[in-house]
Amino acid sequence: MLIKPQDTKSKHLRRLKKLLAHCEQENNLRVWKRAKSILLYLKDKKPDEISDLLDVGLKSVYRWVHWYDQEDVEGLLEGDHTGRPPLLTEGQLARLEDILDSGPVAYGLTTGIWSCPTVQHVIEEEFGIHYHHDHVRKILHQMGFSVQRPAKKLALAKPELQQKCV
Repeated sequence: MLIKPQDTKSKHLRRLKKLLAHCEQENNLRVWKRAKSILLYLKDKKPDEISDLLDVGLKSVYRWVHWYDQEDVEGLLEGDHTGRPPLLTEGQLARLEDILDSGPVAYGLTTGIWSCPTVQHVIEEEFGIHYHHDHVRKILHQMGFSVQRPAKKLALAKPELQQKCV
């Protein structure tokens, strides 16, 4: 591990403290821990002490110090988390939305409602892409669809009593 020269140390301390304040405002605990660990390191705390104080792994402290040595304060910031690219294209999503808007009966299904496993089947049949039905729920939510559950009513109950219970 490298130690920053003394003349730049005060400049870095100011930048780290500013980053800490920003992280507290934004509730960004991950970057806050990184900045705090470097502040403690610059105040001559040992990595194992920092690890104990911040309740993080020792390897993380070493990694953060390395990032700081390589890229200064910018090395502590998080990049974009792009995640896995979507399997369905924008055109396929638009087509799926048209299918869903037309209804399950128009698609040729006997059920009157869409369910995640049913939509999963449609995606697989139409586009040849397999999604887990739990992920289909997330896709539908991103498309602006929401869960709709029918209200349960007892068939033989009096209507005025049904209104009381619901």
